[in-house]
Amino acid sequence: MLDARRGEVYAARYTVRDGVVAKLTKEDVLAPQMAVAALGGPCLFIGSGAVAYRDMIADQAGKNAQFVEGDENHIRAASVARLGLQKLAGGDPGRALALVPNYIRRSDAEYNKMR
Repeated sequence: MLDARRGEVYAARYTVRDGVVAKLTKEDVLAPQMAVAALGGPCLFIGSGAVAYRDMIADQAGKNAQFVEGDENHIRAASVARLGLQKLAGGDPGRALALVPNYIRRSDAEYNKMR
């Protein structure tokens, strides 16, 4: 959950099975209350959005909300590298040239220009 400003977060849900991370939902931008409302059980909240909206999340999700602490809420290049190494170790060299940004919402400049 990343803080998207304007009272919104970028969020997606993932699961970890046998040490492998799998995506459950696509990335979306939405009010943090909506991200929490979609939960069906315990959830570990990670990211700048989890930090910014921690009190609201804890109030809404109750005992289902767990949070990581400190530096674990920041995007790290080492984490991305670790995922790449896992793919290589699994025989998947990836397609670096096929990587493109995933813009979920218009930039502030585009938003302001449209207004």
